[in-house]
Amino acid sequence: MEGCFNYHWFGMACICCFRIYKKFEEINDVVVCSETGQNIRMKGDAMEKLTFRKQIIFGLILFIAANVLAFIFHNGIFSNFAWVIYGLLFIVNPVYPEQYCGEKKKAELGARIAGVLCVAVGLMTRFVL
Repeated sequence: MEGCFNYHWFGMACICCFRIYKKFEEINDVVVCSETGQNIRMKGDAMEKLTFRKQIIFGLILFIAANVLAFIFHNGIFSNFAWVIYGLLFIVNPVYPEQYCGEKKKAELGARIAGVLCVAVGLMTRFVL
């Protein structure tokens, strides 16, 4: 019965994360830089770029799923993987809030530094459950 309980909570967490993501997908607004007037994300592009908001929501879903897996399997390595994957995502795709669009180089550098810190947390800490 204990295994069913764990899988039930895992299923509920997955459904909740899916609903949050679908709710977020329904919001299709165009973000315009206040300084340059340039569109940062346009609806209808062939390949939609990850925006700052989507990447943060993806990170929350990733951390929730990793902690649920760590709780089910009693192994904290899943949390470490989540930190490393999330950090690498910020290193590869340095996104930043719309308010920093005028200082693009500094904002990208800040996002990459945050990604390096996330990778460092994932590699240096040992999450024990």
